[in-house]
Amino acid sequence: MPDSAVQTRLNSQVAALTTGTNLFTGPERKADPDNAMPHKAVFCLRTGGRAPQEYIGQTVSTFRYSWVQVVIRGDVDDWSTGQTLTDDCWDALQGAGPSEMSGYVACVIRQSQPAFWGFDDNEHPRWSFTAELWHGGT
Repeated sequence: MPDSAVQTRLNSQVAALTTGTNLFTGPERKADPDNAMPHKAVFCLRTGGRAPQEYIGQTVSTFRYSWVQVVIRGDVDDWSTGQTLTDDCWDALQGAGPSEMSGYVACVIRQSQPAFWGFDDNEHPRWSFTAELWHGGT
């Protein structure tokens, strides 16, 4: 799954992230450190993609472009560290190819830079960007 592939890449390339601790698949969840949901966290959510390209006579019948929205939430009132984490996530994904992400031809970020969403009600700074993963499918 594309969201799991993004999570795996971030886990291996961004020292500040650990799957299941502060790196998750699925939609953003409210910070609740008492119940294992930290303030600083990254979420990888499948959000659709472009229409697949059909191929005739190939072993792969379609070529897909899957989108994964990456949402980064920083610590309360800590814009600077959150921005650094966002940049690290961006750098880990942009341009990754099959040797970095098994089963995918390429990972391309679909914006020129991450979007800053502002601060949530609890003063967590938040950013997002969309990664597009190119891969074969049936």
